[in-house]
Amino acid sequence: MHRLPLGHSKTRAHSAQTSARRRSRNRPESSAGREVLVDLSKCRYDVVHFVVEHLLGFRVIKHEGCTDAALYWSDLSLTVLRVQRLLTKRCVCNHFPGIEQLCRKVPMARLLTRLAAEFPKDYDFVPLTFTSYEEYVKFRQHRKSPDATTTTQQQFYICKPNGGCQGRNIFLTSTISPHAFEGAVSSAVLKVHSPAAIQAQSNVPMSYVVQHYIDGPMLVMKRKCDLRCYVLVTSMSPLTMYFYREGIVRICRDEYEAPNSENKGHSTIHLANYAVNKSQHTDSSCDPHDSRRLRSQDVELKWPFHRYSTYVLKHILSNSELLNKLRQSANHTKGVGYSVAVANDAVRHLWEDIHDVCVKTVLASQHVIAPLMRFYDSVPAAPLETEDSPTENSGDDVEPAASPNGPLETPGSAARLSPCFELLGFDILVDDQLKPWLVEVNHSPSWFTDSAFDFELKSSVIHDALRIAFLPHLTTDPSCGRQGRRRTFNGPKTSNSERPNDFVLIYPTRDRQVRFGDIVAYQERETRL
Repeated sequence: MHRLPLGHSKTRAHSAQTSARRRSRNRPESSAGREVLVDLSKCRYDVVHFVVEHLLGFRVIKHEGCTDAALYWSDLSLTVLRVQRLLTKRCVCNHFPGIEQLCRKVPMARLLTRLAAEFPKDYDFVPLTFTSYEEYVKFRQHRKSPDATTTTQQQFYICKPNGGCQGRNIFLTSTISPHAFEGAVSSAVLKVHSPAAIQAQSNVPMSYVVQHYIDGPMLVMKRKCDLRCYVLVTSMSPLTMYFYREGIVRICRDEYEAPNSENKGHSTIHLANYAVNKSQHTDSSCDPHDSRRLRSQDVELKWPFHRYSTYVLKHILSNSELLNKLRQSANHTKGVGYSVAVANDAVRHLWEDIHDVCVKTVLASQHVIAPLMRFYDSVPAAPLETEDSPTENSGDDVEPAASPNGPLETPGSAARLSPCFELLGFDILVDDQLKPWLVEVNHSPSWFTDSAFDFELKSSVIHDALRIAFLPHLTTDPSCGRQGRRRTFNGPKTSNSERPNDFVLIYPTRDRQVRFGDIVAYQERETRL
């Protein structure tokens, strides 16, 4: 696969696309002389079309009604009936039925709250969340009880629409009323979006979730940020998940201030969504003499993970209070480089904690989504061969690790072939104590590219995801499993097919199977019920 060095211009990205097209004019054909067809009639992202057609060499179908596609990629979630129809055509699809239970705010909050009640220590990465005013009232009554702890600090809440995206219609408030759960438009929302856009959506009923605003976020250049992590789920039963080594650190445009009555409507302080910060920067209606905006004209809105890891390492070494706290739990022998070793360990543990958050979040929805796939019998797949894969006789179960330069180790995969896969976008916020918090999960993360960094990263994510989740279907013997379930194709031999895959296996691993054993057993009991 063609990769661009970070920092190249947008023109250079287009040049790379042109050269890749020239190399892939002769598309590979199947052993029966047929091209591999991919239905992208419901996909609007150019980078997906580019990867499928010019990097993998498949034929893209842009019109609806294709009956011979080997892969169906849609920007929208799929119903159970739709998936069943695709599978009768022996077509792989990029969504699991019922995935909205994980990616919509209200059902996800209920799933996570349910498991947090059973496993409070394991699910402490979820901010306190209310899906109805009645839940909030019960919480307030508990807070007033003699045994409850109280605080004098004013608590702010962030209100999110159930099916919202790109930071639209999100607002902050310090007081909760029934209207907060019914999508009532407050004055805070009007500062985030134009009045015309709000009026156009005001007649559409929306349900909201209300969460505690996370205080003390880890700042980058004095600005709030979150991490867009790409996670590939190739099977729900048994659960198989991969984490992409690289990702996007999304940075707010304006310097961070703790929420108060004056700044609670400034989205570019509190929301790290790229769409919000970019649109606010280009909004001609903004005051050109606003000192806050003048200071943030040239702020970088995106970083890669490896740069963020280096920044966190330096932040730990320069923060004596945090470093001393980490030293107390460190296992290193004091000596030359002791502080650096402690900081390195802290960064590695941060990435492992983020992996844990992703796995436990998907585990929360497994008992809902897995039963919807019972109509399909999955077939064992060959391990994914990479240069970092352990040998068959090594007996090693490699745990994905991370370094100050990002996640590193890549194990092999012994997953099962599933007719569905999911490429999720996890949004993770890290606080100033290096604790990751789950913000939301996206079943169709944005694949728009407006820079060389975007193009390089997103094309690599999609390419490597399809190598794991789709290409094995093209070489599977139909005699395995259901007769005629899959067709036998000779997969395309791209120039980068031997390159190590940048997804790392995060579940199942021996360590997580032990640590999350009680959660898995609990979910299995729920599935049987």
